[in-house]
Amino acid sequence: MPHSYVRLTDDRALPPATQDLMIAEADRLTPDSSFAVHSLPGGHSPFPTRPAELAELLGRIAKQA
Repeated sequence: MPHSYVRLTDDRALPPATQDLMIAEADRLTPDSSFAVHSLPGGHSPFPTRPAELAELLGRIAKQA
């Protein structure tokens, strides 16, 4: 099953390096189904701070599935 990760580039609660580690560890567990990673500028909660950008990204992801 395809799955995606929205990587938040300015997240201070879960820094990008930590996100990258989580993505890499998950990909190692499922090597035949790695994450499609999409980066979005902004902090930990893009819902209130970047709703239009997030909606656009989620729409593109949904169309790819």
